[in-house]
Amino acid sequence: AASLLGVDPVFEARLAARKLDLPVGVVDPDVPYLTPGVLSTDLEDRFLAALVSLCPKRRTSELVEAASQAKRGGLFGLRGRGREEAGGQSRPVVLLGAALSPGSTAGLVAELARTGVEVSGVVPNVGGAGLPPVGEGTVVGVLDPNLAAAAGAARERGARVVRTLLPIGVDGTARFLQDVAAEAGAGSSEVVRARSVWEDLGALRNRVRGKRIFFAGDTGFEVPLARFLADAGAVVLEVGAPRLDRRFLAEELQTLGSGVDVVVSPDWRGQMQRIEETRPDVVVASPGLHAPLVARGHLCRSPRDFVRAGLHGYEGSRRILELLARTFDRAEALDALSL
Repeated sequence: AASLLGVDPVFEARLAARKLDLPVGVVDPDVPYLTPGVLSTDLEDRFLAALVSLCPKRRTSELVEAASQAKRGGLFGLRGRGREEAGGQSRPVVLLGAALSPGSTAGLVAELARTGVEVSGVVPNVGGAGLPPVGEGTVVGVLDPNLAAAAGAARERGARVVRTLLPIGVDGTARFLQDVAAEAGAGSSEVVRARSVWEDLGALRNRVRGKRIFFAGDTGFEVPLARFLADAGAVVLEVGAPRLDRRFLAEELQTLGSGVDVVVSPDWRGQMQRIEETRPDVVVASPGLHAPLVARGHLCRSPRDFVRAGLHGYEGSRRILELLARTFDRAEALDALSL
């Protein structure tokens, strides 16, 4: 857009930084991605990478001191309590992502506090006072699937980016909390907590067990969503993803298993044909496919519904299953009317 207006964004960024006395970065959404397609965009990734580059960069000793201060006060006023086999935290933790569902970040901060880990900041810090320090010794937990560039920017600063499952679904959240806590130096086990959450979700699991789900692809969250729903007993027919960094999501893909077809930047015509052939119980469809699929008699949900509801953490697991349960309940109620 800047080039169409005849504007040099780099020059304008330098000028703005000089006038505002603040660091200003440039986000270029037009740089080609490895797997281009009409559904492919890495604007959020590049935006967060720019934010990471604007974070204060301090030495490890200063970061640990910041973490100890956060431990006394706690982000969002939370303190570590009710810990399961927690040790002492030795490295500061920063969470990266969840820009579209900021409410779920507070839940993860609370869960980490329970394990003995205090979060020193979140990027982006929606409604917060500023960006947290990210530098040598910082532990970064990535919350979203399409943030390879942002994670790389943190890694270039010397931060430790935790390679684990995304905190979506029960097992994903348990792995995330456990691995982040371990990297931060606070040993914790989530086995008991995860088992308890699965038991509490028993009734909702029964509503999705055996249901055949087709992910058409839109938000990029399809892979972790499919992994969780497969764990809950659903049958995942296909997972479409607007773009996919297989190296960055190696843990997710390995856990999902090779038995599920993952289609990157899918062709909508082919998807429509496969949906017609398989007749899934529900299609998680992009806005472009939603209307024509409903017109053909398919039950659909938008992937953005899951994102808006807040899909991170243990509570996010409940919200995901509740959303699908309501979808099936309404469909069955309409079928009973025999209209």
